Amino acid sequence: MTDVRLLSHSQVAERLGVDRRTVSRMIGLGQLPAVWVGDRSKVPEPAVERFVAVALAANVSTQAILRVLALLNSERAFAPHVTGEDGR
Repeated sequence: MTDVRLLSHSQVAERLGVDRRTVSRMIGLGQLPAVWVGDRSKVPEPAVERFVAVALAANVSTQAILRVLALLNSERAFAPHVTGEDGR
């Protein structure tokens, strides 16, 4: 059986070029898997590698992918836009 390296939020943030709080949000939104080790959550290294591979394959930055994911997870992204009583 192969041991999977588990990364801290800080390690993931460094690899993705984002803030540690962003990593916590990604985990909370289900964008990155995490496992609990004691009282801290850790991210399996292969999950981070897949995230980076998708960004490279799509030729976009990690931040661009995060913006799209945030939009998709936003309640406002799916809410109809109605400005007046007549719907216009």
